Amino acid sequence: MIQRLSIILLVGVILFCGGYLMFESSQDQAQVEPNLELPVITGKQIASTTYNQQGALLYTIEAAELNYYANSGDTVFDEPVVELYRDGKDLEWRLSANVARLDKSQNLLLDGNVRLFNLYPDAGIELIKSDDLGVALVEGTFSTESSVVITGPGYENSGVGLDGDFNNYNARLLNEVKGRYEAISD
Repeated sequence: MIQRLSIILLVGVILFCGGYLMFESSQDQAQVEPNLELPVITGKQIASTTYNQQGALLYTIEAAELNYYANSGDTVFDEPVVELYRDGKDLEWRLSANVARLDKSQNLLLDGNVRLFNLYPDAGIELIKSDDLGVALVEGTFSTESSVVITGPGYENSGVGLDGDFNNYNARLLNEVKGRYEAISD
């Protein structure tokens, strides 16, 4: 009798456990779709190097933080420092900002406290300051519609809006241009 009761109890426990497992596995497990607005890849203290199609060094980016968004293909950098190279070897420009957004086409939008430092000795332009600036990294052009200050040896020009070309060494203020010049003495 005890043996029969034990078998019935054991069968009951097995049926209960089996039913419980079947019930749990049959419930729909909500498949969570990745949120494409959240970064897919993040990193801190990153460094990235980019080469052109001929294998020459084009630019480097160092940043305190990186966030890559899959939906747009954009990469957002916090506190970026971008270094642009001429002919793959000569470091020519250093760009910095509070934040930068790099898109799939390698267009870089710098935002907040933007600084462009010309690193060539005896350059006609030493520093360009603005609140924001767009840079086409492959083409080597840059522009903004914001206020700009350009500083060089013995002068400081300011204006609203700027178009420039790193390859041709030119920058053109578009509107409300003002200048201050000092005599350079040897």
